[in-house]
Amino acid sequence: MLLAGCAVSPLQTTTAIDTRAWELRQSALRQLERWSIKGRMAFNTDKESWTVTLHWQKEADRFQIRMIAPLGQGTWELTGDQSHVRLTTEDNEQYEAVNAEALLRQTLGWELPLQGLEYWIRGIPQPDIPMEQIAFDRQGRMINLQQAGWQITILKYDNIGGTDLPGKVYMSNDHFTLKLVIKDWQT
Repeated sequence: MLLAGCAVSPLQTTTAIDTRAWELRQSALRQLERWSIKGRMAFNTDKESWTVTLHWQKEADRFQIRMIAPLGQGTWELTGDQSHVRLTTEDNEQYEAVNAEALLRQTLGWELPLQGLEYWIRGIPQPDIPMEQIAFDRQGRMINLQQAGWQITILKYDNIGGTDLPGKVYMSNDHFTLKLVIKDWQT
């Protein structure tokens, strides 16, 4: 089932939150183990910047991430599970490792926090990783999070089949920024 996003009211920060509702929201979003997104991703360092079209499919522990650069500059595909990942480059070269983040760092020089991003794009913190800060909007949705050395800001939510899921995500750390605009969610 393919669902396009519908706009939801502007985000406003609140400190008061219904703890039980937040726990139920987190639980429901963690159980969302089969999903895919399509969108645009821009990432920047002090020296370089890239923009790609992103296709990310997740089913239980398996994933496939395709990053397509503009103007025929190449396509990279990352596939795998919790114990093995494979990166296929634009030149059809293949690299394998046990960790996706390390593989992207070693082969492409990209610092993408995929383990955290898998949760953050669903609007929840990564489990079992300490949070330095978290903030919510008036609907009880996470809008700011500081976790694992990253500052994550959700700029927009879209209602997808009755569930509010992030439509725009901005992330940064001391060396890197990432902007993700999700055009289509499939659940």
